[in-house]
Amino acid sequence: MNKWKSISIDDVSGCGVVRPLSRHGCYCKACTAGTPCELKREQIDVCKEWFSAHEFKVYSRTYANDGTSYSWKHAVESWSEMAKGTRHYISNGAFIAAALECGWVAYVLAVGGGINAVFNFRRIRIRLVTDSKEGAGPA
Repeated sequence: MNKWKSISIDDVSGCGVVRPLSRHGCYCKACTAGTPCELKREQIDVCKEWFSAHEFKVYSRTYANDGTSYSWKHAVESWSEMAKGTRHYISNGAFIAAALECGWVAYVLAVGGGINAVFNFRRIRIRLVTDSKEGAGPA
């Protein structure tokens, strides 16, 4: 039995992976009131720009052990400050949603997983401005 389960955009809120997939759920005010917090399009778009600015290796096995959505969201926040001059807050869920919209596969533990996801990519390098490769997702 595979211990990893792939997820879709319907499994994601602003905080990350929503119940019943997450054993932890979310403790923000919106989620504890019974309504999952919303994904913010502006945050998703910044993440998609980050994907476009980097080159990735696709992993055919389940996932690359190269960080979780939580660690990647911090990478996007740092990149936005350096590349755009303004540090943008990125929610965990916004990063997961952006990765899914770009065509990457996200996974959580099938039993008792948390709100963070892992992915089928590993970052190789930052693309140079002169690189002409279009798109941010897997080839």
